[in-house]
Amino acid sequence: MVDPFEEEYAEPTAERLLEVACGREASPELLVWLARIDLKQLSADDAVTVLQQMQRFMSYAAGVESQLRAQVTDVVVTEVQALMDQDADPGRPQYVSAEQVAWSEITAALRMSPRTGEARIVEAQELTDAWRPLLEAMLAGEITIDHTRAVGRE
Repeated sequence: MVDPFEEEYAEPTAERLLEVACGREASPELLVWLARIDLKQLSADDAVTVLQQMQRFMSYAAGVESQLRAQVTDVVVTEVQALMDQDADPGRPQYVSAEQVAWSEITAALRMSPRTGEARIVEAQELTDAWRPLLEAMLAGEITIDHTRAVGRE
């Protein structure tokens, strides 16, 4: 009698891995499934489907990044404001706001130009507030960051 636990584990076919990936919600788990697929084993149509599923994952990741950017900005602004309040001279005006300092720090840390960094922070704040439905669609993998930006431009 053969012990079923001694049998070698057979890796699922590329088609099966794609089928499972397509049934997953946009999440880190989706990327894990996609990364296991050997594209050489797929038809051209299925290979394009892999790319579509990767775009779904990337939309999700961009949504998570936007949420984190907004949250990190809030944390940094709060800390900078506390430091500025400690150093403030009641008789002297402040020429720089905590937001300006925080945005500059975040932008530099992410190696972005000041203009791009500011645009990404504003975008993240808008997505977590007034444009929340667009963020939800990104997190579901339904629209890309490019779609979101196009809607914002209109």
